[in-house]
Amino acid sequence: MNLQQLEYILALEEHRHFVKAAEACFVTQSTLSMMVKKLEEELGAPIFDRKQKPLAPTPLGQKVLRKARLVLQQAGQLKAMVDWEQNQLGGRFRLGIIPTLAPYLLPLFLPSFLAACPDLQLDLREMQTQEMERAMLAGDLDIGILALPFGHPTLVQESLFYEDFLLYGDDFEMEKNYFLTEELDLSQLWLLEEGHCLRQQLVDFCALQLQTGESRQLNYLAGSLESLRMLVDYQGGFTILPRLAGQALPPKQQASLRSFAAPQPYREIGLLRPANFERQALLDLLKEQIWSHLPPACPRELPAAGKSWPVHFED
Repeated sequence: MNLQQLEYILALEEHRHFVKAAEACFVTQSTLSMMVKKLEEELGAPIFDRKQKPLAPTPLGQKVLRKARLVLQQAGQLKAMVDWEQNQLGGRFRLGIIPTLAPYLLPLFLPSFLAACPDLQLDLREMQTQEMERAMLAGDLDIGILALPFGHPTLVQESLFYEDFLLYGDDFEMEKNYFLTEELDLSQLWLLEEGHCLRQQLVDFCALQLQTGESRQLNYLAGSLESLRMLVDYQGGFTILPRLAGQALPPKQQASLRSFAAPQPYREIGLLRPANFERQALLDLLKEQIWSHLPPACPRELPAAGKSWPVHFED
């Protein structure tokens, strides 16, 4: 038994004539007759009374036809669902992104991405990594953009690009473009509050022994990179920004950026998704849109040994 046989018996019910039903199905009359006969043999009962003129279904055949119509409807719904999930660039799409990336990456690719899929309903959320994990495991999030590595047995991570970290401060020597970590007064470093993965990355890189801040008159728990930048502008000290955040600064503020000497710190940005995520066409489009709008200073592969990220910024 197959769907084609069900289509044939429904056509035969509609036209009540083998030749007309075959023409409607674009097959020969002999092919249609043979397939209907095979189905009747498999069921062990006739579906149509061939003695009647015009052809008519038997009482049992009427029940078979009702069920066949339902099966074909459900098969059509199944096909539509699969096409929608795998290939169509429409419907609801729930995307999460970490706060230290959202203001700088989204403006680069989001307008083009939305233009490429006008039927998409995008639910976009800024969320920290742990919140992203909880939402995805609960089935409330389709894709996350975050800093890697991230480990969970039922979630899949995929690398997108790398961005290095830059120093931001007004007190740096103008003629000096690169700094070693040991050259920095880490007591003057402003960091994001706990809960941001970027904070822990920088703490690990700088080998910081974080103190409670008694040596400072001002203790400030910053929730965004923009708050840190403004704090440096008005209070002094310095902070550390990812490349895209530095790229987004006005030229006047970019003059306050410096690079780390090699080996330069960096972070890997990637996608997080459930293992059973099936909308591959949408996932591929998202990746291509991000890659095509990244500046050259955010490579998909790490720079070769001995090579540094550029100091200057692209327009």
